[in-house]
Amino acid sequence: MKRSPLLPAALLACAGLALADGTHLGTNYCTSTPNSGGGAASIEVFGPDYGGTGQVFLDDAVVISAFPLPPETVGLFLYATQPAQLPFGDGFLCVAGQVQRMPAHTSLASGLIYDSVTLGDLPGLTAGTWHFQAWFRDVAGGPAGFNLSDGIALTVSG
Repeated sequence: MKRSPLLPAALLACAGLALADGTHLGTNYCTSTPNSGGGAASIEVFGPDYGGTGQVFLDDAVVISAFPLPPETVGLFLYATQPAQLPFGDGFLCVAGQVQRMPAHTSLASGLIYDSVTLGDLPGLTAGTWHFQAWFRDVAGGPAGFNLSDGIALTVSG
């Protein structure tokens, strides 16, 4: 899996988050397919570490990122109650159930997209296991003109 060149320290600082460490949280699943950004996009969640437990809480601030995407393209993060792996666009939809979307952003020239959020501020997100994925435009990458990252499952405590 190709990791972002900026994470975690530089991205956390860029996002203005005062996190002590920026531990990788969650478990990746599902398949992503190559895109015109130079590989298959992978999603990551970084946040505070509570003694190496990987536990995250509703009031925690986290950074959700995906890399590599096509440079300077529009993308957003989806989150949902269930995992999936269904053909969709030029890749696979890895989220199902009650699917929500976060605001759109433009990826950086490096092909990185990110959002910093407090989990409890996301509409509908409550304690439990949630599944996240990045969706992005990729006109040069395939006939559908959009692609997706792999998925990540994140268990959130109240």
